[in-house]
Amino acid sequence: MPNALRTSLAIGAAAALAALAGWSRSARPAERPRAPAVTTPAATTPASEATVPPSDPGRATPPRATARPTDDDAPDLATATGPRVSHAGSRRKPRVTPAVERDDPAAFPPLPPPGPMDWLAVHPEDGQSFEAFRVAPRRQVTEARRTLRVLPLDDLAAAGADVPTITAYLAAFYGLPSEPGAATAPATFTTRVNPSTNRTQVLTTDVLRWLPGEVASTDYCVLALTTRDLYPSPSWNFVFGEAALVEGVGVFSFARMDPRFPWPPDPARRDAAEALLVKRRCLKVVSHEVGHMFGLEHCVERRCLLNGCNHVAEMDATPMHLCPACLRKVVHATGLDVDARYRALLAWYRREGLDDEAAWVERRIAARAAPPPAAATDR
Repeated sequence: MPNALRTSLAIGAAAALAALAGWSRSARPAERPRAPAVTTPAATTPASEATVPPSDPGRATPPRATARPTDDDAPDLATATGPRVSHAGSRRKPRVTPAVERDDPAAFPPLPPPGPMDWLAVHPEDGQSFEAFRVAPRRQVTEARRTLRVLPLDDLAAAGADVPTITAYLAAFYGLPSEPGAATAPATFTTRVNPSTNRTQVLTTDVLRWLPGEVASTDYCVLALTTRDLYPSPSWNFVFGEAALVEGVGVFSFARMDPRFPWPPDPARRDAAEALLVKRRCLKVVSHEVGHMFGLEHCVERRCLLNGCNHVAEMDATPMHLCPACLRKVVHATGLDVDARYRALLAWYRREGLDDEAAWVERRIAARAAPPPAAATDR
């Protein structure tokens, strides 16, 4: 959809923030009362073979974020009328969040040079400095608007990642409330059958046109999740997902997270290793996209959840954690407590059997509790 701030995912994990342009809907839709979930029948449209443009593909209680006013220079996309709001002449001192993590190359290794088909080889990016992030327009987290709502469009357990798992993870990861949602209005989405996979796909633009009406006044964003494959236009083969950042909505598919797509097995018949692989992929896609909704662009310096991904192997090499630079941006956007976040993630990883991630967080907790290196102390 032109004139909207979008991200999209295609061959890999997730897309970078789109360039800021004008937007077609700058005001938030009126809140609707919540109602039970409804089914969403779909109309069928014919499909033709398409070329894939290379592109980046229960209530949870989080660690409490620090309450503070949103005093950024960045305008709120929910109310801004243009891509940038000038603060020239303002007497307000800009709020700058200091570094929140030590620069530890063992824990946060540099991103290696890209291979010929990796994201940065296909999509060169310069990265995003903290200052560029701080002043860029984005939706603001406020005391009244802070919930990360997950809206399932079908049974996500069929993909290996149910709604309670996702909401609990997002709450621990971002330090904000995360709750399941239920659609308040019926919707009809255009579909087609992909000739390559013979599987039904849903048109993302239809979902994004419907989703803003599902955003409550307390929602920072609404993430529609589905086990069905997605496509953004007739000329594309598929996308993993797409988001409209001005409205704070996005739709993401778990269909291709399964290594046996397009004919995935019954989740109950997966072995433990395959089940964890699928779970990791689903959680990476969702948490990566929420990071974009907070205004973070792709990380190009370190191994980081916010790395762009152009294929499945690159996605699997991407860690589930944030590097120090990206974590600093998230703290600036949300006010979360880093130590409380690590403790919440450790408990969650242990409970879900993600042993590698739990061990990594344990090392970070120990490193943060240890005295700083002597060289740093002497400066």
